[in-house]
Amino acid sequence: MDRGLGCFMRKIKANFVRNIFILLVHAVFLADIFARDVTEKKVEKMDSWQERFDINDKKGKYNVLVTATDLGGNKTVSGPFNIFIDPKSDLPVCRITNPVEMMRVSGNLNIVGTCVDDDSVQYVELILDGDSEHPVRAVGKEFWSYFLNTESLKEGLHTVEVYGVDVNGLKGESVKTQWCLDRQQPVTEVTNIGIGTIVSGNVTLSGIISDGNGIKSMSYSLDNGEHFTNVKVSNNKKTNTANFKFSIDTKKLQEGAAVIWFEATDLQDSVGYYSFLCFIDNTKPEVNIVWPQEKQIENGVFTAAGSAKDAIGIKSLTWEFGGEKGEFEIIPGNPYWTKEFASDKGLKSGKLVITATDTAGNVTKKERQITINPELDKPVVEVEFPPPGAQLKENEFFIRGIAKDDDAVESVAVFIDGIEVAKIETHGVFYVPIEDEKFKSYGKHVINIKAFDCFGTVSNDNKIEYFSAGKKAEFSEPVLKGGSDAGIFEFGKTVNPEGNSVFEVEASALCGIKSASYSIEWTADKFGRTDDERREEKIMEIKNPVQKIAFAVPVEIFPWGFVWLNFKVTDVYERESVYSTCVNVKNLTKVLTVPSENLVEEINDENAAVKIADVAGSAYRRGMNVYVPSASKSPNARWNRGKNLSEKKAPVGINLEVTSELKDLTLSYKIYSSVNAGENFVSEGKASVVRTDKNSPNGTAYIPLEAVPPGMTTVEITALSGKEYSAVCYAQIAVIRQIEESQINDVKAAQYFCTEDTVWDSESGSFIIGNCKKLCGIANLEGKLSASFAGRVSGLEVSVSGKTISIVPLESGIYKDVVVRVENDSSEKIDFAPVTFIYDVEAPAISVQRPALNEWVRDKFVILGTVTDKTGILSVEYSVDGEKTWKSFGNAGKKLSMQIMAEEDIAQFEDGIFCVDIKAVDITGNVSYYRNVLQKDTNPPAITVIVPGIEETINGKNAIAFIAKDEGFLDKVEYVNINTGVRTEIPKSSMITTFVGTSEMPVSKSMRFDFKDIAGNVTSRNSWEFIIDSQSDLPVATVQLPTENEVVTKDFVISGVVLDDDGASSVFYKIDNGKYLEIPGQGYSFSVDIPLESMTDNEHSVTVYGVDINGVKGPEFVRKFRVSLEEPVGRMTAPLIESTQSKIVTLTGTASDKNGIAKVEVSVDNGNSYNDAVGKENWTYTFDTRVLPDETHVVFIRTTDEYGIESIYSSLINIDNTCPELSLELPLDDSKTTGPVFFSGFTLDNIGLTELYITVTSLDGKYVSPKLSRTDLVPDKIITTTVDLSTLDNGRYNVQLTGKDAAGNESSVSRNITLDKRVAEADVNIYYPLNGEHKDGEFNIYGEVITTRKVNSVTLFVDGKNLETAVLSETGYFKFPMSEKNLTAGNHTYKVRASLEGNMSVDSIEQTVSFNPYGAWITIDNFDYGDFAIERPYIKGRAGYTVLPEELEAAKAKGATKEQKAALEAKSLSYIELSFDNGKTFKRIGNNKNWKYRIENEDMKEGYHFMLLRAVMKNGESAINRCIVQIDKTAPFVKMIAPGIGGRYNQSLEFSGLASDAVGLNSVTLSLRKGDKAGYEVPGFIQGLYLDGSFWGASLFNVGLGLSFFDDNVKLQFQYGQFSQEQREMFSQTRLRYGGNVFGVKLLANIAYIPFRWMFGPDWDWLSMGVALGANFSMFTETASGKPQILSALLGQVEFPRVTFKKSKCFRTISLYSEFQLWFIPSDVTGGNIDIKNMVFQFSEGIRINIF
Repeated sequence: MDRGLGCFMRKIKANFVRNIFILLVHAVFLADIFARDVTEKKVEKMDSWQERFDINDKKGKYNVLVTATDLGGNKTVSGPFNIFIDPKSDLPVCRITNPVEMMRVSGNLNIVGTCVDDDSVQYVELILDGDSEHPVRAVGKEFWSYFLNTESLKEGLHTVEVYGVDVNGLKGESVKTQWCLDRQQPVTEVTNIGIGTIVSGNVTLSGIISDGNGIKSMSYSLDNGEHFTNVKVSNNKKTNTANFKFSIDTKKLQEGAAVIWFEATDLQDSVGYYSFLCFIDNTKPEVNIVWPQEKQIENGVFTAAGSAKDAIGIKSLTWEFGGEKGEFEIIPGNPYWTKEFASDKGLKSGKLVITATDTAGNVTKKERQITINPELDKPVVEVEFPPPGAQLKENEFFIRGIAKDDDAVESVAVFIDGIEVAKIETHGVFYVPIEDEKFKSYGKHVINIKAFDCFGTVSNDNKIEYFSAGKKAEFSEPVLKGGSDAGIFEFGKTVNPEGNSVFEVEASALCGIKSASYSIEWTADKFGRTDDERREEKIMEIKNPVQKIAFAVPVEIFPWGFVWLNFKVTDVYERESVYSTCVNVKNLTKVLTVPSENLVEEINDENAAVKIADVAGSAYRRGMNVYVPSASKSPNARWNRGKNLSEKKAPVGINLEVTSELKDLTLSYKIYSSVNAGENFVSEGKASVVRTDKNSPNGTAYIPLEAVPPGMTTVEITALSGKEYSAVCYAQIAVIRQIEESQINDVKAAQYFCTEDTVWDSESGSFIIGNCKKLCGIANLEGKLSASFAGRVSGLEVSVSGKTISIVPLESGIYKDVVVRVENDSSEKIDFAPVTFIYDVEAPAISVQRPALNEWVRDKFVILGTVTDKTGILSVEYSVDGEKTWKSFGNAGKKLSMQIMAEEDIAQFEDGIFCVDIKAVDITGNVSYYRNVLQKDTNPPAITVIVPGIEETINGKNAIAFIAKDEGFLDKVEYVNINTGVRTEIPKSSMITTFVGTSEMPVSKSMRFDFKDIAGNVTSRNSWEFIIDSQSDLPVATVQLPTENEVVTKDFVISGVVLDDDGASSVFYKIDNGKYLEIPGQGYSFSVDIPLESMTDNEHSVTVYGVDINGVKGPEFVRKFRVSLEEPVGRMTAPLIESTQSKIVTLTGTASDKNGIAKVEVSVDNGNSYNDAVGKENWTYTFDTRVLPDETHVVFIRTTDEYGIESIYSSLINIDNTCPELSLELPLDDSKTTGPVFFSGFTLDNIGLTELYITVTSLDGKYVSPKLSRTDLVPDKIITTTVDLSTLDNGRYNVQLTGKDAAGNESSVSRNITLDKRVAEADVNIYYPLNGEHKDGEFNIYGEVITTRKVNSVTLFVDGKNLETAVLSETGYFKFPMSEKNLTAGNHTYKVRASLEGNMSVDSIEQTVSFNPYGAWITIDNFDYGDFAIERPYIKGRAGYTVLPEELEAAKAKGATKEQKAALEAKSLSYIELSFDNGKTFKRIGNNKNWKYRIENEDMKEGYHFMLLRAVMKNGESAINRCIVQIDKTAPFVKMIAPGIGGRYNQSLEFSGLASDAVGLNSVTLSLRKGDKAGYEVPGFIQGLYLDGSFWGASLFNVGLGLSFFDDNVKLQFQYGQFSQEQREMFSQTRLRYGGNVFGVKLLANIAYIPFRWMFGPDWDWLSMGVALGANFSMFTETASGKPQILSALLGQVEFPRVTFKKSKCFRTISLYSEFQLWFIPSDVTGGNIDIKNMVFQFSEGIRINIF
């Protein structure tokens, strides 16, 4: 049972949670439906505003309102009213005024119209005939035009579509009109054969006639137009074309040229003529192959040439070769052909076939067998350097050579070890440096050079091996191996000569080292130059070159002190490498350590006395030098040189004197190589005590010192006797070694040493800094050293490490006479001798301007350039014979920059490759090379003319072809016009081909061609073996259009035909007596466009003649025609377009045309009607503007000339007959001022104001200055300005605001004001405490500042001193808290000073207060004087009594009397009371020292309320405090000026308006809301949305979602519940009558509403109760009938408690309710014959939560 109940409850919970979730989802969905698109903006300047809203993302109906709230919490709403946001309202609107729909146009068309937009039009574009991808731009904006040249348009219907684009880029809707073009005559075209076609026998001519207006008839003529024969045509109305077809017998016509004339007439009776030319021919063409000649061998790319001739003309000329074929371009008059072929497919021979077909179809074929050798086509490469097997080292890594080819070399590619390193463009010689280090690495490398000719043919491989020497020998970092000093070696490191270490450094070179040596030097002058007596050198034995050699030098062989080591190796290429360093070998002949003063040197006590007698035979003294021979037996050790090492050495030791009665006394010792005992242990032992006899207390002992290392030595001597006695003493000696003085270099000095690869250069007297970038020296001073430069040195850094001084250059340069000063921590100083440093690891830079790289030269060339170096140039030389000999450019003088120049005569050298090398050496020995390779060429090109052939005759435009051969590179081929000197360059190819007989290259017997190679050698040809004859048949040209005496009114075409038996001809024309001009192109017909603007009026003539392809001129043909240049011009001169008119207006204007004016008409209704104007050339038109609305209108002027040609021009007229609207909110009438008068208002005008000004006049007849008599304002919708009248006399004045619009309409509004400057700029009042009042404990000083100016701050002065500064509250009051913290007991004076804008200040009257820090007091803490009471606020404060400390201490002291305690108790708060009538009556508000009182502002009248608070103490004393509370129930005034009601807006919406309040504005909010204003009105139809949940009743549970209507008095709820049989059985085992899933609708209406505020006051405003009646209609899915049923019920509902959260916008109300249900059960649910109740009572409990 429990398990079943648990399962059941889990199901209920799951279903309930699920349903609640579903309801929440629906609630959110409905909330989203009712959500509003609301944009709000709070304005900063609340009295007048002009704000803009971005409405680009909005569309449709919106409503606007303005909400103003004052400081008292009152609210005013202006609006709402509806507006429309319509993006299309922002679109420009265009109109086409000309042409009108279906207008017939016989000439060019001037399309005109208008475009209007609220923002301003940016441009207008037209779409012609639907070509939307290519719109055209009109001239003008609001009034636009576009001149359309109709000459290129098809006849018939056309469309014009126009749209505008405003300044914001918005495109308007387009407008469209249709018009008909009929300006051209019909056009006839023969389509089955082309013009000039050669025909024979019967020929059929078919074609098409085109005209946009349809074809009426067509005929043809075979006798030059004498007689015409009609031809039947078939019309196609869809395409406005007609087809024709007829046949002619060419046998009846003469052979040669035949002209057929066509005459076509369209449906508009326009006649068009067309001439068609054809030829008759039966003769075969003549074909010749001139090149290659018979049995001639070709290679690579070659050109074939020849001729093909025909009496009439060649139709086609084709070629075949090597499996390919193609066709030649036919050029009339030119019989010659050339064709270039590439034999790159491995062909060794091929057949060339040339086939010619004339225009009649006659065919001739010519063949020739051609032999090809491809190997002859490959470029040949010769390498000048390196030679095969060359061994290369530094400055020798480059490649240079020459490539040759019969076609011309284009480029050379260089590969090394299979990798392409360079590809250079060259026509012969080449130079490539080898820069990549991997190709300089030691070992064998392979160069492969490939050359490419201009056709891409590549040479065979050209491989050359070379052997790289690699890098010269390099030294490793030196180390000390073995012994006590083992480790990394650094310059100047200190080593022990007895340490058994070996100095090692290794040199390596891959190419092999053939010799090596090193030197040891231990004395030097100031710059490291050695003394031979102190220098030892050893040459290493190397039988065969080795790649590595190690120098191992034992330290024991070094002299003592500072030793300079120099290592040198030479590789097999004689390249020398050096390495130098310095070793500081300890000088063991001296000990610098100071002995300790703290060690006991003898034992002297009651048991024993031990004394050091002597050391090595000398009396002992602390720290004495003791020579102890070295234990080393090495004969190589420098100190052992010349000594007999087998000779026994005398013992060295310490002798002790001992006195002691202790017979068992023993001595032991320990030797330390340190000044401190216990450090650096050396040895230990027993020192036997030797007594003179066994009973004597005296004796001696001996401590040996053999093998003791040099240095300060401490000997610890211990005396022992049994376990009871022990004593210690110490001996300190300086152990030294001996060596010959000549083997020591340890003087107190500073000297430099060559460092690594830094060397001394005796020639320049300076150190040359190497790649190590440093020079080191030794400063032999003790202690901690520091170094600096003596004097100012830049570019060098100096550092110290031990005794080593390192100088590092920061940049290349010469540093002269540098002195380094070293100082130790004992202030000892030592200077290095002045020395010069040169740091330059960069070789000189060589820049060569001439010769250029790979330059071509002839007998001479010039070297010109610049050499620069940072340290100085030693020498610059050049070589022109491969570095065999060198020539100097002159004395370099160690300059930093040197200009080089030399001229070389190389006439004695053969043509071909020529090497130029330049070598520069700087003063440090750095060497740089510049290498170039030139090509010498002194032989000019060899030229052969291929076509035309010998004795052949040519004229006109003909091909001419040459074969040009050159040993180098053919650079340029030019035709030279011998008359003008103009040169025309000709493209190069395997056979140079061009055309002569053109205007650029006229043909003549003395014409000249120049062939120039790249070296400048020129071959000229100006004599010819062919014949030039320019005489031939005359070409005949005739003009067809214009027709005789035709009147031309627009751009026109001069067209006609030209006939010549040689083919197409050129045509020249002139108009009137002008210069002849050639019509571009050649053909059988001609046409030329003539712009009308190039003509003048009246009669003209055109003269034409033809020039055939041979240059022969034909006869002249003259045609007369007439010209009318322009359409009539009409203009409106007055009124001006920018002016505005009203009432009756007269339009005036002019009209002109050279043919005279017939009439002028005017339209003021956008072209819908035209009215006659008075006059012609000067005209007028008068009308009353009041017949038109106020706005800008278009005026159209239609002008007609005497020939009936019309033109339409447009202008504008602005009409305004409405006066402006003015309104003033401030100043008020009869108001007063001390000077400033603030104007606030608005203006409205349908077009806009041009003037807005304020006038001031005296009502008392007083003087008003001109400056004040009129003040001009900038016209605007909002008026906010101030006029200062302070310069006028006191009195009454009238101020008037006047506005005028552009039409002169005027409105005014005025106010009377009183000027009284005697009133102060500000009034500072102290309201509390009263003057002379007595205050105890704590109190506040309250007051108010009344002024029209801005108050920056207020300051309290007490007793004349600045005490505190505060700011005014929003209501204009100030407050200063006072207590014993800032005020002393006694009488005080105080006043308040207000600081106003403009550096003004005003003081209050001075008052007095008597202050006692002890006594009764009451404060107001959260409410300031003059604050507004809004929403029933609490006023809070504190009250109490401050007791004297003495009194308090006495009352609480032990033994205090009852009277004292009672008196203290009586000084406490009894109660607090409040008075609103200045103390006449009081109301008690409590006795809590932290008191509060609620202001019921809703029940109090508007205005000031003076509140007096009194705190009464138990002893009868009291304290008072005052406060003023403001209550404002008057709502602000709001005037919304823009936007207008029902207006349409786009992009940006302007809000403008005014607001004011007698007390003060708190906020002004502008709102733009989506939808109709009715959807926001209260009460709305749907008031809110709520969630509902209940238990029991007709179902186990219900969840619902409801809407409330009519101020929440009606509720409509949709709900879902559940009560299954399983659930019922948990409570009852009876059968379910109705249940399952329950879906219902509930309707409730309130019949009672009980607010608890009504019973218990405003504090209970949050609680209420409601009673409602209603009905429930629900469908139960499980009933006794077995099917779902709908049941109904009457409802009664009691809602309590109903809690409201006033300030919440969502979930504002939550309530619990009890519901009584009376269900009505139909018979089909009752269970049949069983008598069951038809009405059932149910009860449920629920909760309701309002969402909004």
